[in-house]
Amino acid sequence: MQREKRNVALNSLLAALAITFLKLIVGLFHRSLGILSEAAHSGLDMVAALVTLLSVRVSDKPAGTQNINTATAR
Repeated sequence: MQREKRNVALNSLLAALAITFLKLIVGLFHRSLGILSEAAHSGLDMVAALVTLLSVRVSDKPAGTQNINTATAR
């Protein structure tokens, strides 16, 4: 299950990267501000996909043996 979640998150990141790159190339080629703004929007989606991938990786780690609150209590 962990591997499947990572693969889905990674594929989402790769798709966002490809879409952003293609929109950027087309926007620059046609000098279209509308397409460039879509590329910027897709870039933000790419950041969200990256955060998702990192979150999935962190959530797959096993829980620690101590609670943060009990570790600082006396």
